[in-house]
Parts: sequence; structure tokens; C-alpha cells
Amino acid sequence: MKFFMFTHNNTCADSEPDWGGLDKTSLPRAAYADQGEAGKKSTWKYPHHWVKNGGDKDDNGCYTSGTMYLHRGGLNAAWSAANGGRSGEQASQAVKDHLQAHRKALGIEDLSRYGIKAAAGSPKEAEIWIYEEIGDSWYGGISAAQFVKDLKDLGDLEKITMRINSPGGNVFDGIAIYNVLKQHKAKVVTYIDGYAASIASVVAMAGDEIYMAENGIMMIHNAWALAIGNAAEMRKIAGELDKVDEAILSTYMKRSKKDKATVCRMMADETWMNAAECLDMGFVDAITDSMAAAACFDLQRFKYRNAPKPASQAAEDQERRNRLARLDLACRNLKQRPPAAGSNRGQPR
Repeated sequence: MKFFMFTHNNTCADSEPDWGGLDKTSLPRAAYADQGEAGKKSTWKYPHHWVKNGGDKDDNGCYTSGTMYLHRGGLNAAWSAANGGRSGEQASQAVKDHLQAHRKALGIEDLSRYGIKAAAGSPKEAEIWIYEEIGDSWYGGISAAQFVKDLKDLGDLEKITMRINSPGGNVFDGIAIYNVLKQHKAKVVTYIDGYAASIASVVAMAGDEIYMAENGIMMIHNAWALAIGNAAEMRKIAGELDKVDEAILSTYMKRSKKDKATVCRMMADETWMNAAECLDMGFVDAITDSMAAAACFDLQRFKYRNAPKPASQAAEDQERRNRLARLDLACRNLKQRPPAAGSNRGQPR
């Protein structure tokens, strides 16, 4: 059996692979926060590193050479899972300390992506923040099962304040969270601090009162799914998606000031709205001051058709347009410049 000593570090590569598609069976023991027993991969938990240019592999199929980098997506997924976000099982404090050390090194030690707690000085009030994807995934996420358990643990409540900054996620988890909040006897007040995209916008609709930051964004669209099968199975999936769309549409229509056909068309078009547009639609009751949301997301990963580009990408695109405009102007000036004396430019040859 051959082993290689990987250095456990806080180094991030300039770019990293998609965490969901990464072959985690090839990761060495050092890539996991809970490394379990040597040579027994089934006991290793909470992966958060990846190996670039991996070479030889040991008897477990794990890389024994290459460069190990910290993976931000994997770290977020590991942190969420270690806090019960996937299975409801809390990791040991040693594992949490290990992951928190990485988070601190990246400057995100105070980033609370999801939580439910009693409001300070008021046991009858609860504070919820969902700065997280909806549903379990390799990128983290809060499941409906975990949400219900956490809410139930707080006992009898009279008011729930929920803050949202989420790119969306699993539609069924989102609908379940919405229903639990709507059926709760407590008054629910929703604040959209950043994004309320996709199914996160449905969760936001659970508020008896809904407020949106001036620089907030909401997106509504039709549900979509990945499917494999024959024509009959595909038609079945399409029918199920139609039913999901109807359920989501009915949720929006409980608040919207627009007619059903308009909202239906907006969903089909994948519509991104600012706070003023959401107020006009009736999706929010009031607009609050702008704020800087604590969590940000790579929306390009969700394959949304009309997702706004990151500021850096938008700036790069604008600079490209500026360069083309300058080049076009230079070409026009060159064409309009009179030929110099003795020049045969423009003369037949």
C-alpha cells in the first residue's frame, strides 16, 4: 500500500471544479474533517478539499499525489452537514472547530447561512434566517425536515421573523417550508435581504407581512427537473411539472395584484424583479433601506436563463463593449480622413 502526505491547508485554487460533479471517492483521507479509521473510507466524513493534478492512487482508489486545495463549495456543504443541515445529525465539536478554522481563514467565520433561535428577551418570538439553498445538496442547503424540527424545538410562538437571501433549490422542500409557516399560529414577518429566487420566493410568500430591501431581487419561474427514461416517463414528468407550476402559481396569486395570465407568463419567462417591481406586483408590502447581504451565490451554477451576471463579469462585459466602440470610432475616423498629398488612397489601380 502506497501513501502520500498531503498538506492540510487553507489554500484555494484560482478556479475549482463543480463540487456536485467532483469524484469524491478519489479524495485522500486528509480531505475530510472527520477522517475516521485509516484505510476505512466508509468512516470518513465532511469532505472539503479537492486534489488537482492527482497522480497515483492507493488501494482505496484515493490519490496519493497531486496538490490539495480547499474547496469553498465543499467547505460550505461540510459546514452545513456538520450542523445537521442534511441528516439532522450534529458533528462533533472537534469537526466543527476544524471547519470553522478554515472558514475563519477565508474570512467567513461569522457567516451564518441558516438558523432558528428564540428572539433575545422574548421566548414567544423566533428569528429565522435562510441565507442558504433550499433542500439538501453537496453545496449545503436546509431541508424541510430539519427546518420543521428546529421550529418545533422552540415550542409555542407568537411571532416569527424570517430573513431570506437564497438562490432557491428543491421545490418540494420549499413548498413544505411554506406550508409549515402558513399553518403556524404565529404571525410571520418576512424580510428579503438579498435574493429570493425560484422556490425561495415561494417561501417568502409565507409572511403575513413581507418587506424587501431596496436593493433586493426576486425571481419567479416555472419548475424544471432532470429526467431519464422513455417517452411515457418523460410525459409523466411533464405532467407532474405542470401540477407543480399550478401549485406555485396559486401561491403567488394569493398576493399578486396582477391577473393570473400575467403571472403565468412571468413564470414562463423567468422574471427577475427589483423591489419596486415586487411592490407593484403585490409580492411585498413595503421596501426597506438597502443592505449588504452576508451570503452570496454563484447564480450561474443554477443555469437560470436570465440570471444577473456577477458585478465583475458585468464590468468585464462593459469594458469589452467600450473597447469595441472605441475601435469602431477609430475606423470611422480613418475612413473620413482626407488622403494626404501625393497619396493614391481611393484612386483606381
